[in-house]
Amino acid sequence: MDFYPTFGQGSRTAGPIGHLTANRFPFTPANVGDHFHANELTILARSHRGRSHIHNGEPRQDSYAIETTSTGSHVIVSVCDGLGSASASHVGAFWASRYSSALLANGLEAGGKLSRTAFSTVFSETARLMTKTASEMGYQNANEIASTIVIGVFQAGDEGQAHVARVGDSDALVLENGTWRSVFEVSESDELVETGATSVLPNHPDRIEYVTLPMNSFACMLVATDGVSRVIEAAPVDVGAPFAQTLATPCTELEYQALIGFERRGAHDDRTAVAVWPRRTGAIKS
Repeated sequence: MDFYPTFGQGSRTAGPIGHLTANRFPFTPANVGDHFHANELTILARSHRGRSHIHNGEPRQDSYAIETTSTGSHVIVSVCDGLGSASASHVGAFWASRYSSALLANGLEAGGKLSRTAFSTVFSETARLMTKTASEMGYQNANEIASTIVIGVFQAGDEGQAHVARVGDSDALVLENGTWRSVFEVSESDELVETGATSVLPNHPDRIEYVTLPMNSFACMLVATDGVSRVIEAAPVDVGAPFAQTLATPCTELEYQALIGFERRGAHDDRTAVAVWPRRTGAIKS
């Protein structure tokens, strides 16, 4: 019996277990996951190598990082999707998520305030560090490690706010009254039709979208790459509904792992999603 659920028609490509191939430096695990409680928040995370990369023997190009301040007042979630055409985008996604989350955590610890300007500064500094890292690792062009990024910063409590910013087409979806919606008014995917190019770091740190919303306005938020968000939005019944049912309250780690690894024809991309529930509703069972 397959561990992963099938939504709609199943995929025709190779199965979810691939052959071990020579990994591009640095080694990138095929799948990773985490689960945390932080103050009142419950968090589940999963990054899953897509069937297209399994079939081609390529590394997972998504990555995520989760940080918190020393007091636990804020939780930072950074999710990155390496650009498919970039030769070492898995490197870029890894470092972009780490640099950005650490910069935000350090800024908050130093008394900084969250704003569009603060996120713009973090994205610009992340782009600078990515370029520096690319050079130190021997890449001739920083475009080789290009990656999109979406960050959510969550403040627990009845008066808490969620601050979300992105460059590119990764997204943040909120569950409201049983349905999902993007927190961003204008979809980056709509802009792609006009521009023909995805905004990425380190090239476009200024192409920032930023929103805030009350923590008590949603049941769950998914900070996710387009391998998850676009499929949910494109198939609200086949995919969005089971996601809503499973994530209405915190599920188990194994349930979340299976959910993110769902089977669906045409959905072959890497998938990364960090789910954040505003209120802690009991321990997560493994």
